[in-house]
Amino acid sequence: HDSSDDYHVILEGETTYIIGGKLVNPREIRPGEWRSEKVEGGERIAVKKGDVMFVPRGTVHQRDTTGKSVKYQIIKVHANTVEQRKPTPPKPA
Repeated sequence: HDSSDDYHVILEGETTYIIGGKLVNPREIRPGEWRSEKVEGGERIAVKKGDVMFVPRGTVHQRDTTGKSVKYQIIKVHANTVEQRKPTPPKPA
């Protein structure tokens, strides 16, 4: 994801993440969000219930749930979620 950091919270079960590497034949499914059937390279990291995986924006990542069962929650922290706003002046009475 180009504009969001992700926190993956493992609620039940276990899975393996591939972090880093390169997407093979990526396709953009939404502006700034890419998917691919396969990742080349990267590090495989096993996670289980209670683990939290932080994935910085722009980092290739993919879950491998082959032969495993997992329930997880993703918390996205988007860039520019807090805008600097000028105070609105009061309207004259």
